[in-house]
Amino acid sequence: MLKKLPLKFWFFATSQLISNLADGMVIIIITLLTSRITNSPSIMGIVIAALGLPWFLFSLFAGPIIDQKGAYHVIKHANLARGMIFGIFIVLVVLNLFNIYVLVLFAFLLGVFEMLSDNSYSVMLPEIINSEFLEQANSVTSTAEIVTNKFFGINLGAFLLGISTIIALTINSVLFLLSVLFLVLTFRWNAKKKSFLQKVDEEQVKIIERKFNPNKGLKQYINDILFGLSYIMKQKKLILLVLMGFAWNYSLGVQRSFMVLYLKNQLNFTEQFFSLTLSIAGLGGIIGGLTVGFLIMKAGRFKVLALGLILCVSQYFLRYTMVSGVTIIVAALFEGCADIYYNTIAVSYRQRVIPKEYLGRITTTLRFILIGSISLGSITGGFVAEVVNYQILGTILGAVIASVGIISLTLMKDIEEPKSVELCTDN
Repeated sequence: MLKKLPLKFWFFATSQLISNLADGMVIIIITLLTSRITNSPSIMGIVIAALGLPWFLFSLFAGPIIDQKGAYHVIKHANLARGMIFGIFIVLVVLNLFNIYVLVLFAFLLGVFEMLSDNSYSVMLPEIINSEFLEQANSVTSTAEIVTNKFFGINLGAFLLGISTIIALTINSVLFLLSVLFLVLTFRWNAKKKSFLQKVDEEQVKIIERKFNPNKGLKQYINDILFGLSYIMKQKKLILLVLMGFAWNYSLGVQRSFMVLYLKNQLNFTEQFFSLTLSIAGLGGIIGGLTVGFLIMKAGRFKVLALGLILCVSQYFLRYTMVSGVTIIVAALFEGCADIYYNTIAVSYRQRVIPKEYLGRITTTLRFILIGSISLGSITGGFVAEVVNYQILGTILGAVIASVGIISLTLMKDIEEPKSVELCTDN
């Protein structure tokens, strides 16, 4: 089946793969550099939140920007900008002007351009291949994202950072620029002549540029959020799934604010071990992705969701009450599986239950809530971790998720047969 995918898709996929590889390096580089500067979980939480905050603050505006400028141009300029940001970063390191304030600023800027680039890649894909190949294409890009971002990116970043900060930053910069090169090749390939054009095929580019509605401003986006909330409040099971997702993501954000400090300072593990745990979580995600369909078919959605909850809660207790290198690795594996099981059930449920004419606005609202909860957790968790022992805080997080999950599951045993709610509205 993969042989049917056109060559220009493979240029596009390579560009996205390299961009995801660089994204994985960004995560580990920012985290480890912060841990080298400070032992404060509150500062760590602020830096981690800065990296994810643009998804919360600006994701509502990404669509209009992409529609106006075109996905191709947004990706090209976003990745060029990230390459340049790392170039400036290198200069500051060489001049010994690198500090925590610079790190927060760079994390935020990198997060802004990552948000624009990632959203643009998803918009572009359906426009460069026929709809009959979308499932194969999405399976390729999704798998590549997990492997490059969670495995190779994180480990490559940690390895290079262990050699030299400047080498790690330079390679990260080069990767973003290389992703632009393959993006350009996507629109220089002439399938009929099987050769490269002298310049980008602007006619192809125009195909993926949709009309921008200048009247859809901040007021409209606020209305969209309110509309989404009003619909969600009419769906009991949807509310419960959002509640579970908020608890999981908020706890994840809290944990991110102190995890590297917990492993390095309290348990005396190395930076490489921390990067290994992130990679194992990625492996858990791959295992989850390979098994979730089979498990749903054999056991049903409710039991798979319950299994995800058990794995999620278990990873907190393994990390913070039964502490050893082995239990921490197992916990990371459980974390990756649990995320896939929950996300698969939650996303497929809302795709089935929400009418198509409302899906875009309600999905925007859900992303606003769920992604925002991670940044909120990172900020608040960092300050809490200043006064609460890491192991106690981690155990509390597990208990909270267990409580929210059990209550939610008890109230939605009939999730196997979703029914949509029609919403009367003039919007």
